[in-house]
Amino acid sequence: MIKLYLTAMASTLIFVSASGCTQRENEEAKKKDGTGLLGDPLQDAEMAIASQDYHLVGVQRFVVVVPGINADYEVLRMRFRIVVIEGTSDIIIENDPQSFNEQAERYAEKYNRRIFAELGCDVQKPMTPCSVPSRN
Repeated sequence: MIKLYLTAMASTLIFVSASGCTQRENEEAKKKDGTGLLGDPLQDAEMAIASQDYHLVGVQRFVVVVPGINADYEVLRMRFRIVVIEGTSDIIIENDPQSFNEQAERYAEKYNRRIFAELGCDVQKPMTPCSVPSRN
């Protein structure tokens, strides 16, 4: 009985410690742009387009996802450079639209769709021919 109790306590402490690290990492990532937010995805996409940088933005979950584009990371990375938003993770706070992961996903979806629109790519069929420059 005592052994079971100690095992349960140790598991709880490990989970709480891991959650705290992730939350701290998310807070640090939020601070990097000075506002606590990711910025304006459409403005950022326009700046990238102006400098002919057509990378996509990914979000770390259990695997990296590329919001707004209907293909998985492994397929997309063969054709596009993908930059993962730092501080995202597979620990999700459900029903919290203000969580960093949720903000990052909304940001990436808007950014990626703007890049695809510029290139004339179809978000539902991203591997069909469109004007994708060589990976930069």
